[in-house]
Amino acid sequence: MEHGIVRYGFAQGSVYQATVSKIENDRVFFKIKNPLGETFQAAYFVSGGKMNLHKVFKKGNLTEVAVVSHCNPSKTHYGLHLLVSPKVLPTDEYIDAHAVGSIVKATIESFQGSLMILRLADNVFCLVKRCKRAKTGKEIACKIERYNSNKRTISVKVLQ
Repeated sequence: MEHGIVRYGFAQGSVYQATVSKIENDRVFFKIKNPLGETFQAAYFVSGGKMNLHKVFKKGNLTEVAVVSHCNPSKTHYGLHLLVSPKVLPTDEYIDAHAVGSIVKATIESFQGSLMILRLADNVFCLVKRCKRAKTGKEIACKIERYNSNKRTISVKVLQ
């Protein structure tokens, strides 16, 4: 991430310590203090995925977050000053333990039309094309094809 605009005392792309203040279904709110001691509201919005944020974050815990963008608090619904992204999520930890190209076990979680959702580990999911004899709860072997560190998505190939 490139370091860019500085606003409220936070440089875009830089990493800061933040305290988890609130957890909702698809978003986590943080309180961040700048070097002057002023507190600002920040949020991380989860896009797509079935991650249980209550298992990943705990209210009051310190977390390292990277500033994604600055917001105008008078124009946002939540009065946000910053949009942030946590430095470490379950997908990052999973990829550290299982390198790209390795063969792993996955459980078929559910189906969405011609796609199926695989659970690789707790709070780590991926989408693949549906197999002919696939049933929920069945364990299958997969090969990790790619990992997108920006979107934090894992792409796998089902081995049959």
